[in-house]
Amino acid sequence: MTSPTASTAHFTPYNRTVAEVLFDTPNGEQSVQEEMLKAGFAYHYKQFSGNCHNADVFDTAEDIGRSQKLGVWRLPGGGQRPWDYRKQNRS
Repeated sequence: MTSPTASTAHFTPYNRTVAEVLFDTPNGEQSVQEEMLKAGFAYHYKQFSGNCHNADVFDTAEDIGRSQKLGVWRLPGGGQRPWDYRKQNRS
């Protein structure tokens, strides 16, 4: 297995890097984000994926996790999104 690679999509207003992380498999290159979304281990934060060439793949992957009630999708309403939590708890 080779080391993962990151492709920077852009930076947030807080100067955080938004990147897609890829790794090689015997079947070709695979996206870490796609796998996490399919498993219900992440949410697709659409506000920051606009410049990512796989944004539509992330939508589909999240739909798969949601439809199969995996990970966070087992929680009522899919749980609390991190961006909603931060907004709710701002000082």
